[in-house]
This record gives sequence, C-alpha cells and structure tokens, in this order.
Amino acid sequence: LRAAQPGFTAADGRYLLYLLAHVRDPGKIDREVGRLPGVRVLHKAGWINVARHDNGIVLWPGGAVLVTVMTYRPAGAGAASDVLAGRVAAAALRRFRG
Repeated sequence: LRAAQPGFTAADGRYLLYLLAHVRDPGKIDREVGRLPGVRVLHKAGWINVARHDNGIVLWPGGAVLVTVMTYRPAGAGAASDVLAGRVAAAALRRFRG
C-alpha cells in the first residue's frame, strides 16, 4: 500500500485495523466463529441489492486467516449470503487452526 500511496504510514494501518476491530455488524463471517473462546473477528461487509460481500481477519492465539466471501444472486442477495460467509469462516478456522 505504501508504494501506491506514499503518504500512507504505519499509524494509518494501525488506525484502519482499529476501525475493523470495532465494527458491529454481527451474523456474517463471525456468525459461527465469533463466539468461540480466544477467537476475534475483524471484518467489514458491504452489499447492494444483488450482491453481498464480507471480508475479514479471523484471529486466534495461534494465528490468523483472511476470509473473503463474495456472493451474487440476480433475484437479490439475502441472509443465505451471510450464512455462507459464516460457514466459509468456520471451515477456514478448522483448516488452519488445526
């Protein structure tokens, strides 16, 4: 990011992580893993009528995994997209947490 934005500092990066850590938008990537002991989810979701996206970092004492789920449905995206995001995060955590 620093190459693309030379004025971007380490403090800017820390501030962005702080913002992610304080987003209160439950029921997406954190749906299944957000209440597990020792697990923290930093995420930001976005959507329009036909698409829902959620991106985040799932953290646990032994590491972290980046999870991105992008869904599209011509008739309109809905709660099924949020459920999928939760399942993908749970699968990633199982895989990498061991």
